Amino acid sequence: MSPKTEPTNNSVSVLQSVLRDRHMRKVIGVGTLITLALLLISVSWADRIAFPDVSLRPAVYLYFKLGYAAVIFAAATFLTHFIIRVLEHDRFYLSWLRHGAVYLLIMAFLLLFTWPGYWRVDEFYTFEYVRELKYSSWQSYITMLYYTFSLMLFPSGVLITLWQIIMQSFAVGYILARLKTVFPDGRRYLFGYIPFLLPAVLLYNLNPMRMTMYAYLEVLFVFTLLLAYTGRLRVRYRHIAVLSVGITLLALWRTEGIYYLILGPLALILAMGKRSRAFLLRSLLIFVTTFAVTYLYISVRSTPEDREEQARYSVTAFVNPLSVMLQSELRSEDLETRLAAIDRVVSLESLQQYPSYNEVPALWVGNGLRPDFEDHLPEFRRQYLLLVAENPGLFLDARIKTLLSTNGFDAVHPSAPGTLTQYYRGRDVQWVDGFVENNRFSSPVNMSLREDTIDILRGVNPLDGSSTIFTPVFFSFIPHLLIHTAGTFVALVRRRWFWVTVGLLILLRVGLMFLTAPANYFMYYLSVYLVSSFLIVYWLLRRR
Repeated sequence: MSPKTEPTNNSVSVLQSVLRDRHMRKVIGVGTLITLALLLISVSWADRIAFPDVSLRPAVYLYFKLGYAAVIFAAATFLTHFIIRVLEHDRFYLSWLRHGAVYLLIMAFLLLFTWPGYWRVDEFYTFEYVRELKYSSWQSYITMLYYTFSLMLFPSGVLITLWQIIMQSFAVGYILARLKTVFPDGRRYLFGYIPFLLPAVLLYNLNPMRMTMYAYLEVLFVFTLLLAYTGRLRVRYRHIAVLSVGITLLALWRTEGIYYLILGPLALILAMGKRSRAFLLRSLLIFVTTFAVTYLYISVRSTPEDREEQARYSVTAFVNPLSVMLQSELRSEDLETRLAAIDRVVSLESLQQYPSYNEVPALWVGNGLRPDFEDHLPEFRRQYLLLVAENPGLFLDARIKTLLSTNGFDAVHPSAPGTLTQYYRGRDVQWVDGFVENNRFSSPVNMSLREDTIDILRGVNPLDGSSTIFTPVFFSFIPHLLIHTAGTFVALVRRRWFWVTVGLLILLRVGLMFLTAPANYFMYYLSVYLVSSFLIVYWLLRRR
């Protein structure tokens, strides 16, 4: 990327500067033509196949289409810029292409072996909601938009995973190309592939859920901070625009990521070093505008049904530890009041009958959620917190059991088996059957090969799917957490505030997930695992 002079107070606007740039005019022009062509294809063909109820929800359809046009335009202009640079034999972009292609080839083979990817449970019902142009908040609105835009691009769910691994490969290619400029002597920069070749990362690369893309967003953001902090990247307005989108997604895509609204911009300011007041104010304006537009877009379609689903999802954070705590004798100044408030939201009988630190069977099996639970949620949360404060030992015991299980120290593996119609029977079977029926080419190339490949990546016992001695090796972030915590503490002692802030970006997520994780799923900590793995490799490369 060729550097440009940072605008001063007397310079023309950023938009005028862009339009005067011949390359950018070409990029915007071609990007606009591609966007119009894809919109025409979508309206005339793809949407008719993907969304059978368009005529019943025209306003919702238009809402999605406007967002799709914006995203496609951004993607088209980026790809046009990328291709032009490659055709001009730009060394950095050629390196980006080569390293990304290597990773794409690896992932293409894994996708072929596991076709249509590592689909488990929630993906199927999310897909069906999207086909009906419904708006579910369970997996977040942003996930629904990702699925919707994928179907508008090509009307089959089987390619959602393909788009995902293409984006992942672009991310890995960029990181490796940048590492090559940071460590130009020899090929040691190739060790940068290691975090992205770990079994857990390869497995979740094939899973079309938010935690995978979230992890890649976070590692890209942290890496950009490192480049800026070490002087390898001069942050300009175009970078601010992209980083603003990244911070916004990191803050909104997962509930616990909300701290990114503060720590994200703070980390970026510390990474950039001394910059003019005008630059910082304009950058802040770009960020605030990006966040406001995104938030308004994903919030405008909120309905009472969506808000009820959000409330239902929030209960899962309490059920797991409660079901374990209730198996012991609780101490409280007013235990009867506490339990009565809990029972008005989740049946005490279900909680006591279906205890689990790995899942929330009190909800799924015991049907413990009360019909009018929303009316009692505020008091439920208050009494829950009081009960935890009065029984900290029992709460920590329950949470530590979940954490250890998440890290493979339990017979129940921290990742679910990949499922397809005849191999999954249970409460959501209709979603699985619907996926196969409504998507051509959704059948695996070879079911045995698919199951074996997923089992190898999961590191499970092929007989019963349980954890093995290898599970704590490849599905554990505890070593990463210890190293990261130690590094953050050293940075705090030495008053290196940039590194303290980067450390907090990771540690805050661990703390929040430890307190609220409803199950032992490793994916909850996937971004922690990937970012920490990358930081460890980066630190080792710098030490050589």
